[in-house]
Amino acid sequence: MTLVAVAVSWLVMVVSTALAWYFDWGLYWAWGFASAYVMLTALIFLARFRQGNWKQLRIIDPTGKKTSTVQPAPDWPEPVSRANEQLTKRPA
Repeated sequence: MTLVAVAVSWLVMVVSTALAWYFDWGLYWAWGFASAYVMLTALIFLARFRQGNWKQLRIIDPTGKKTSTVQPAPDWPEPVSRANEQLTKRPA
């Protein structure tokens, strides 16, 4: 998908906007190409969605087994800055 995104963005945004600048087509053409890029990207995402490959993705394991080896972070003490101490001290 990354190669498609780079190719579409270069063709629709960069090349076409450079042509609009070179041939002095104006700012409306550049914005038109930007809008075409958004619409083309939406159509690509729609085509990928309609393929249905996302239905086979397993985000949560249905067996409930923990497969992660990442340990939780240790409990660290709350940091106290000198500025915070000076703000909480009351003058005598």
